[in-house]
Amino acid sequence: MNAFTLAPAPISLRRWLTAALLCIAALPPLAVWAVHAASAGTTGPSASALAAARAYAIGSVDHWTDPGWQAGARVYFAAQQADAQLRPAHGPWFSTRPAPATAVVSPGDKFVVPAPVSPSAILGSGWVIPRIGTRTTWALPLTVGAFTLALTVAATGIFLGRHVVRPLAAISQAARTIPYGEADLRLPSTRVGEAAAAAALQAMSGSLHAALDQQADMEEQRRQFIGAVAHDLRTPCSPCAPTSTA
Repeated sequence: MNAFTLAPAPISLRRWLTAALLCIAALPPLAVWAVHAASAGTTGPSASALAAARAYAIGSVDHWTDPGWQAGARVYFAAQQADAQLRPAHGPWFSTRPAPATAVVSPGDKFVVPAPVSPSAILGSGWVIPRIGTRTTWALPLTVGAFTLALTVAATGIFLGRHVVRPLAAISQAARTIPYGEADLRLPSTRVGEAAAAAALQAMSGSLHAALDQQADMEEQRRQFIGAVAHDLRTPCSPCAPTSTA
């Protein structure tokens, strides 16, 4: 007979269900947030792309004031993930940023284009800097969140099935078999306080099993006693020896 063993401090079913609901409600959003935070990042051009954009701007200094070139330059700089502000010696400035004054430009990003025939004359100046963007993707975080939700629900179902449904089903089955003389109960262990009735049922089973063993011993002793008495009754008494007279 397997003894039924409860945890030293059983926890009530209400607390188990509260913990399960908290896990189901909290773990998937936390997983989505963690994966999104890990996968999110910044985007920007490579060093070679930035150098090509700067060379393109310097090589096109004669066209900085051309509206047609400016339209194509906006497309080019956007494809290179770069921003530019070009200041020709004569004419309006050209900038790919809506607010050029807010750009943080290091001295190394600035350049001056001198005139080919007279280096002291300046055709224009400006800067080209990387366009930093934020890379955001939700496909992987949502997939991980759905998987976490399914795993949490499955773990909750397995726990309830093992520690609540199985013990209660075993207790119900045992309660139906005890009146018919079944004393050897095999009840699964559980850490749920509401299933503590199994301990009393197991103790009842042990007491019943001991009573049946004692009854069997008494029955065996009764049969042995009746057998001994019957044997003595079937055995005839030996005749008494005659008494001699003087």
